[in-house]
Amino acid sequence: MRSLQGHIRKAEEGLIWTLVHQPAAAMAALRLMEPEDLKGLITENILLTARELTVRPDDVPTTLMERLSTQEAQLLASVAAQRSAPVTLPDLCVVALKYVRLEREFAEVQRELRRLQEVGEKGPILLTTLRRKLELSRALAAIDVPKELQ
Repeated sequence: MRSLQGHIRKAEEGLIWTLVHQPAAAMAALRLMEPEDLKGLITENILLTARELTVRPDDVPTTLMERLSTQEAQLLASVAAQRSAPVTLPDLCVVALKYVRLEREFAEVQRELRRLQEVGEKGPILLTTLRRKLELSRALAAIDVPKELQ
């Protein structure tokens, strides 16, 4: 199992805090996300597990705690113990994490472009990859996320 040590983004903390203190709002926000948006996050399993819950909002915190590993439950409890939400709007957290996903995809496309150039590719694969880079660049530019949430 992956360690939960490392950098947890404020957007992740905001969603986790909201899961405990405002579960209906958090669940609505999580349903706007795709599993791919959570890929690679330290809190990936916590948020995926929460996203898959089909219980009443009031039952979310308890049910979620029961389904997490000890380490994940400790992280959830630690974030939930904060007096106020690190980020007050769960929808903004979703946008921030989608932005992180786009950044990750952009970096992957950049690596692929470098590889294609190194092998001398000049055909349709290169053009398709360049188009994808342009799409991702435009998508990133269209999202206005406060720097501290990225």
